[in-house]
Amino acid sequence: MNGGCGNWTPTNAAPAYLAIYGDCSALVVRNVGGPFTTLLWAQAYWTFFAPPGTVIGTTSLSGGMTGRDGWDARIFTETGLNLDICPSSSCTTLGKSFAFTSSPLRSTQIVLRVICLATRCPNDKGLRGHLDTRYIVVNVEDSTVPAVAMTGGDLLTGWRRGTGSVTLNAIDNVGIKLDRLLVDGTTREQRARACQWGARIPCSSGGAALSLDTTRLSDGPHTLGVQAVDAADNVGGDSRTILLDNTPPAAPLGVLVRADQSGVR
Repeated sequence: MNGGCGNWTPTNAAPAYLAIYGDCSALVVRNVGGPFTTLLWAQAYWTFFAPPGTVIGTTSLSGGMTGRDGWDARIFTETGLNLDICPSSSCTTLGKSFAFTSSPLRSTQIVLRVICLATRCPNDKGLRGHLDTRYIVVNVEDSTVPAVAMTGGDLLTGWRRGTGSVTLNAIDNVGIKLDRLLVDGTTREQRARACQWGARIPCSSGGAALSLDTTRLSDGPHTLGVQAVDAADNVGGDSRTILLDNTPPAAPLGVLVRADQSGVR
């Protein structure tokens, strides 16, 4: 997942004292200017929530931060792991630039926060609490297999010939990027779905239809399978036995005419 466009959730608990906004792909939190001070614990923050059933792997972030006169700028996870802080030994009163790639976090949230940690924090001394994140990459790890079921299609009914179809429904927490049709374990058709790579949940779930030219297969029973591949390359599927017959009956070898034995003339 790249960028901050629509992937992070803003929260401003003190809109009179802090501003929070994004300009795609940057995410900004800062104190506002004015002839007043901000009270303890006033804060605003951006949060990235990993999709349900996933965790955050590595993250790469860069930008600038300032924390002075009681203001605190911080990047951390919901488990309390601090990824960067200002003020700190590496962040002077002039603030600092930051750029890092984390180790795998195995967390479900990343937070970009500015907060007042003093009894009062000034708003009339310029930019004292500030976090401006310009480069954002979050890698989401997912091991959940899509739930897939055949829902219909003429391939599933009786003996079939010619070209037929099957429909399926696939549900996944990060969406489906590809649908496949297999016969006896061999892929016969696959279709990509439209995905928005870089989004928190890049692909959609739902129904799809696939087709099969049965004339390329031998007559008799076969195993028809469908598969859905999610955005993280996990594969789920469903299968049924289908019956194929594309061979017409043989022409008769001869014609035999028998006399009418009914007695009717």
